Amino acid sequence: MLTLFDSSVNVVYDGPVAFKGGLLWRSFRSEALTLTQSTDSDVKMAGWLQDSGSFTRNDSYSLRRTEQLAVHAVETDGAVLDVTDATIYWGGGLGRASLDFSADLAGRAIFRSAETDDRRIKVSTPLPFHYLAEPSAWNTAWTFPEGRLQLLADDGSELTLDAGASESGRVQITLSNSDGDAQFDVDWTLWAEMLRP
Repeated sequence: MLTLFDSSVNVVYDGPVAFKGGLLWRSFRSEALTLTQSTDSDVKMAGWLQDSGSFTRNDSYSLRRTEQLAVHAVETDGAVLDVTDATIYWGGGLGRASLDFSADLAGRAIFRSAETDDRRIKVSTPLPFHYLAEPSAWNTAWTFPEGRLQLLADDGSELTLDAGASESGRVQITLSNSDGDAQFDVDWTLWAEMLRP
């Protein structure tokens, strides 16, 4: 059982955590963790969560995984965020099997919040996101050249982001509802920070 206060973000972590670590690597897993942030929100998680990474001279890789994770957050203004069935793989870094830089993102989840008018949105990656580059070609502003993200509402309306359907540095967005489809290209920077590991 862990009870920890992080003064940098004013958060109390409370719950069972399995932690392993060494000089150059660390890993923690939890199946039930409560985060209480006195200034903003009270967050409760249930399910399986892993955060791990290795850091050596030729290897720097981080990995975040969840399996059937549920998150319930209540903001100080009473707004609620619910996430259920979150099964996500999100990792990236240098090394592992080679000295190349690689990153991957795949998974699914269901969420609802005030921003969705309390309606459920199903999120999935029909085509997982993948990036691979030699160290000489890698830079911190990289974007996924392939992958597809789908947001599906209960009323059948849908947003799809396709990383491989447009020229480099842009993504194709498709909006679909009962009135038809609309398709346009947007700059990757609108989405990249949210999707990069």
